[in-house]
Amino acid sequence: MTDYMPNAYYDAISKTFDDVYHRDDADLQEDLAMVGDVIEQNVVGARVLDLGSGTGFWSRVASRWAESVVGLERSEEMIRVARSAEIPSNLAFTLGDVWEMMHVDGGFQALIAVMWFSHVPKSRTQEFLELVAKRVGPGG
Repeated sequence: MTDYMPNAYYDAISKTFDDVYHRDDADLQEDLAMVGDVIEQNVVGARVLDLGSGTGFWSRVASRWAESVVGLERSEEMIRVARSAEIPSNLAFTLGDVWEMMHVDGGFQALIAVMWFSHVPKSRTQEFLELVAKRVGPGG
């Protein structure tokens, strides 16, 4: 199933998508810091796949501690924006459907999906979690 994510919408907002991360809102900034802390605690030294990476905000955060990060995103414009900013040497972005994550090259020890879970239909939650477990493998 690949009709879960409205590409046209994300293509259209790609240039302003990251604005939310820079709002002068103490509660938001506290929440973002908390998410960053959780990512740090779980990706140190790991090979990471960021599902629905968008413009790469959280991929870049993970790249501070991870061995390597691959951001997987379906929107061509989001990928273009992600690639237009400076990219750390341990970070790459690839165009593709999250449901096809098994086709992404590399062995991953951790997956992150900060903004993407809202796109998983409740009826497919178990299927998605099983796919994630297969993609990460034992110990991930």
